[in-house]
Amino acid sequence: MSIIFEETFFDYNNYFQALAVRYYELRKPLGLVFDKNELKLEKNQKHFVAIMDSQVVSTCSVIVDNKTAKIRQVATLSAYQGLGIGSKLNAYSENKLKNLGIETLTLHARKVALNFYIKQNYTIEGEEFMEVGIPHYKMAKKL
Repeated sequence: MSIIFEETFFDYNNYFQALAVRYYELRKPLGLVFDKNELKLEKNQKHFVAIMDSQVVSTCSVIVDNKTAKIRQVATLSAYQGLGIGSKLNAYSENKLKNLGIETLTLHARKVALNFYIKQNYTIEGEEFMEVGIPHYKMAKKL
């Protein structure tokens, strides 16, 4: 199983494939669609992908703000979940962000993904809260 990890950029083919992964795995099950204004904001974000056989199978987006980065929209196609691809993409993106001088990562983890992030050494900050109609936790990690 050969996997390529890379940063992709807004309006690149891999970015559009990543959007499709995010839609099918995160949004469609909740009845959510992408908003044009929301997507415009992604132009200034970082986007990381895992590619197998020329297809994006896992992705995450990152909002960088000085020495802090917020990880968002982390998704792996269901057929590829449980293979360690998400963990490897997480490690790849963390390394790239650390090289940019990022010191702290934050994210809002869906409750169902909590153990994934705990295994990646993120810590819970605060109580459970609702976001997009489902339970989440704020989490953080020092690089």
